[in-house]
Amino acid sequence: MPPFETDQRVLHPFFGLGTVLEGEAEGRVKVCFDRKGERLLDVKFARLRLATPEDLDTLEPGGDGHRRWLELFQFEPDDTPHFMGSHWEPFFDDAREVFERLPQLVPEMRVHGAFADHRPAPRKEPPEWPAAFHLSWPGPSQGVMAVLRVEPRFNNIVSLYPFWSIGSQHTLTIERVRVWEGGVEAQIDAVLEGAEITFFDTLYAANRAWYQTGGRYDFILAGIAYVCRRAEDHPFEIRLEPEELAFLRARARTEGWESAPEEIEIMHTTGMAMLLPVD
Repeated sequence: MPPFETDQRVLHPFFGLGTVLEGEAEGRVKVCFDRKGERLLDVKFARLRLATPEDLDTLEPGGDGHRRWLELFQFEPDDTPHFMGSHWEPFFDDAREVFERLPQLVPEMRVHGAFADHRPAPRKEPPEWPAAFHLSWPGPSQGVMAVLRVEPRFNNIVSLYPFWSIGSQHTLTIERVRVWEGGVEAQIDAVLEGAEITFFDTLYAANRAWYQTGGRYDFILAGIAYVCRRAEDHPFEIRLEPEELAFLRARARTEGWESAPEEIEIMHTTGMAMLLPVD
C-alpha cells in the first residue's frame, strides 16, 4: 500500500474518520481524527486505511448517506411532552419525595458508563443536537438514573427515573428513534424476532450516534410493574378434536389415568406460564 500523504482522508476502525496532518515517515503517520483529535499511529499496527467515497458519503455531514442516517430520528413536537413522575409510584407515595432528596443524591452520583464511551461513534452528530450525560446512584447496576443536558452556564437535570441493568438481553433491529422534547431522551421502535417492540432507551444520549436504520444491536430489556396484584384464576374451555380425544382416551387407558379426557376440557390459569404467538 502506498504511504499516507498529508491532507488525505483516512478511516480507523476505532477513531473513525480523520485527516492526515503529517505524511508517513519511519512507519508512523500523524492524523487528526474528527472525533478524537490528534493521534500518532504506527502504520503497521494501526489498521488505518484511506477513506472511500462510500465512507465519506455515509459518515461525513452533508453526504447523502449521512442525510439518510438522520431520517432515522423523528423529533416529536414540543406539545407532546413526556413525564417520568408515574415511574416512581411503585417506590414512593408521591414523586415529590424523590426531588426533595436530590440535594443529597446528586453529590453522591457517578457518571454512568455506556457502550459509546470507549468506542468512538462512526459518524458526527449534528452540532445542534444537545450534549448530555448520565449519572447513577447508588451504583451502576440499579437505583436512580439522571439525564443531564449540558448548558452554557450549568448542567440541567432533564429527567430522573428508577433503573436497573438486570434483564433479558435480546438482539433488536432498529426501525425508528422517536426523540422526546429536550433532545436527549428517546423511545426506540424495533423488531424482535418478527414482533414490533417499543421501549424507552435509558442511555440514548450516549449511544445515539451508533444507531442506524436496520442496524442490529443487543439491548437488555427490563420493565417496572407499576400495578401489581395477586393473579386471579380465569378458567377457560378447550374443545378437543375427535382425533385428539380418541388418542388421549387410549393413552389414559394405557397409562391408567385417574379420569379419561372429555370432549370439553376446563383449563385453569393458576400457576400457569405460557407463551402466546405474536401476529
